[in-house]
Amino acid sequence: MESGKLKLNPKQVGFHDYGNGYTKTCVHYDLVSKEDYHTICLERVNAFVVENKRIMNPIDELDKDCYFLWIKKSGKMVACVRVVPPHLAYTYKDRQYTIWDKGWITDSYVSLF
Repeated sequence: MESGKLKLNPKQVGFHDYGNGYTKTCVHYDLVSKEDYHTICLERVNAFVVENKRIMNPIDELDKDCYFLWIKKSGKMVACVRVVPPHLAYTYKDRQYTIWDKGWITDSYVSLF
């Protein structure tokens, strides 16, 4: 702490422990561990390619500039969504909008929104 103010890392957006085994984390790609990114990619493929039988590549170059919000239960990732910053996402009538995309959930008790 400096002068009574918290030093915040803009790439570490937030963390919340619900106290029931579930935790929520939101961080920039630069702070995502290799293990967590592997889980994110694996579950994207399972959700979009395998389960939905879509021919697509669920991994793209945009990941490196995005944030990821995920929920873990007892340490295991059970949901995740990619958050594309407004300056990279969508412009409509001169306004920039954030996009939440490539989301997946494997626990029916979880909502990302």
